This record gives sequence, C-alpha cells and structure tokens, in this order.
Amino acid sequence: TQNWDRESSEQAETLLIWRGTHIYDADIRLNGEKPLSTSNLVEVNQLDIVALLVHELGHVLGLAHIESNEYTAMAVS
Repeated sequence: TQNWDRESSEQAETLLIWRGTHIYDADIRLNGEKPLSTSNLVEVNQLDIVALLVHELGHVLGLAHIESNEYTAMAVS
C-alpha cells in the first residue's frame, strides 16, 4: 500500500514473523510521506535513509529503542 496508515510522526516500522523462537520473516516499511535523503548532505526536513535502515535492521536483530540524549542507532528518534 502507498498510504501510511500509522501515526504520521512515525518514520518506519519493522514487522517480524516468528516461528517459535526464530524470526521467520521480516519486513521494513518506510513512511513514504517523509522526505528521505540518499546523499551525504541531509537537509533539515529530510531523514537519513542509511541511519533509518540501520535503526530498523537493529529491530530485526531484536534490539529495542534506547531512551538517550546521545546519538545512538537505536534512539527513539
């Protein structure tokens, strides 16, 4: 689907399908309404697609969000 049916502030979501204790399938869905940057120069209103995908792949690996003021790949935003 091309419509983002989640909260508009969300940048992406990771969907995992488990079989027992093993991940069977994983999908990463990006909010197409958010402007993404694929270059090294990220504008103020854009999201860095590399950082976003690293964060979502962290979820695939089982990592949760980290509440922190420091930059970390698993920060909430």
